Amino acid sequence: MVDARAQVRAWLRTRLAEAGHTVAWAGPPEELEQQKGAPEIVVIGVPGDFAALEVFRGGCPDVPVVAWVEPGRPVPQLTAPFEWASSGDGGGLLAAVERSVPWVNLRRERDAARAESAAARQEAELHRRATALLRDPDAEGFHELLLGELLRASGSGAGALWLADDAGRFVLRASLGGQGPEAYAELLAPDPDARA
Repeated sequence: MVDARAQVRAWLRTRLAEAGHTVAWAGPPEELEQQKGAPEIVVIGVPGDFAALEVFRGGCPDVPVVAWVEPGRPVPQLTAPFEWASSGDGGGLLAAVERSVPWVNLRRERDAARAESAAARQEAELHRRATALLRDPDAEGFHELLLGELLRASGSGAGALWLADDAGRFVLRASLGGQGPEAYAELLAPDPDARA
């Protein structure tokens, strides 16, 4: 919520809270640019100069803006999502906020779809690389490449790969990042007494 006047911010915060809305931040227009991340809805008491509002809209074009305009002042001309209400009509302000809620829901759904799509692309790329890698398990550096793919998929920076040999003993095949191979020797020692 943005307004240059502290008493107006307090009144707006109270009205919005009474209507069941959460006000995450309230401050003057000059502090709007310093806020991290995009809000869900911006309620702004429109000053004579629309510069702060235009800068915000340029950086967050899909965030709904609800302008609270004093009678006789010009209404800013913004692209949707945009609503406005007269400062003399508190009910109109709440109605304008409610009309903005579907935009918030659309943005949430879009962001969730984008995240799901990115995860699916990442998984498909992992499968593609793993398939290519497993075509030749006897290739030079196979174990290091396999371990690298596993670490990338899990987001880890270090790890080790053990595989069982023909005698059923686990053998360290590769290690990346962190400790060297000698640090892992005792972890899978076949003799429990050797680990003590």
